[in-house]
Amino acid sequence: MAFHRIEPTRPGNVWQRSSFKPGTRDIERMVFSWDFWSGEPLFHDVPYLFVRRSVGEALANSGLTGFSLREVETGKSAEWDASAGHPEPEPVMQLEVHGQHGADDFGMQNKVDLVLSDRALDLLKAHGLRRSDLFPYEPERKPLTMEEFWALKEGTSAKTEE
Repeated sequence: MAFHRIEPTRPGNVWQRSSFKPGTRDIERMVFSWDFWSGEPLFHDVPYLFVRRSVGEALANSGLTGFSLREVETGKSAEWDASAGHPEPEPVMQLEVHGQHGADDFGMQNKVDLVLSDRALDLLKAHGLRRSDLFPYEPERKPLTMEEFWALKEGTSAKTEE
């Protein structure tokens, strides 16, 4: 079975209407607020992943591994434009990924990269996956450190001479 790294779209946010533990950015009561309608079945607001409820129901009955689902209160953000002719947004479910990347159908690599099996990708495509960025799965992939990122941006090397 082949695997893929995916970067989902972000059609909404959890930061506008959620409740937080006092003095922290830890969410106590999560509310996903649609900024604009997206037909995508899978999306995120870092560090959280979400699916439309109908997709969550399909996932729950699919036999796929490495995830669990949690109901999330859903609404519209201040950015939602009712005059744009969008359909009424579908409620969402939080996709909690706990599988092993490269083994389970859903897994997280390096705490930031979602990895899907062919089977999971096929199910998401059947439910409208079109705009997410897909990349080959690289088992040894390591995200850039901030120093490496800035060195690339400046055209220098982050490694120092010893």
